[in-house]
Amino acid sequence: MTKKLRWGVLGCANIAIHSVIPAIKGSKTSEVLAIASRGLELSIGRFYSKYESNRCLSSICQR
Repeated sequence: MTKKLRWGVLGCANIAIHSVIPAIKGSKTSEVLAIASRGLELSIGRFYSKYESNRCLSSICQR
């Protein structure tokens, strides 16, 4: 089994919601594990409301 490239998205601007996240989700070799946003909560992987949260980075790197 091939390992997938794990992504964390910082910020949920229109480009992230309409282009970046759908492209990652459509890829067979990538997955969205976490999202950090101060203004919008999406139901994808883990959600963090603060960019400076070290938990966000560690949740992606330690899988």
